[in-house]
Amino acid sequence: MLLPEAERFLTRVEFDDADSGYVIRMFPAGKNSPVVIDPELRFGSPNVFGVPTEALAEQVRAGELIESVARDFDLELDAVIAALNYEATSQLIAA
Repeated sequence: MLLPEAERFLTRVEFDDADSGYVIRMFPAGKNSPVVIDPELRFGSPNVFGVPTEALAEQVRAGELIESVARDFDLELDAVIAALNYEATSQLIAA
């Protein structure tokens, strides 16, 4: 039996296929979210389909419409919203 925090961690990680126990990818907002932290993509920075979540948030903070950002990066609107939610949550935790 694991503590609730350990259980929650296990629902947000993906392990390698070799059963070595190495975490190869993290889903900080859960596996249903497109936000992923993968050392093989963008040096492990949080991203959505290879686009850094920070870059998407910067575009919106600069005044771009969310729909325009989605179109510019060829992403679904829901993916951009997930990235913005992740960035907002990260900022709250960091503060």
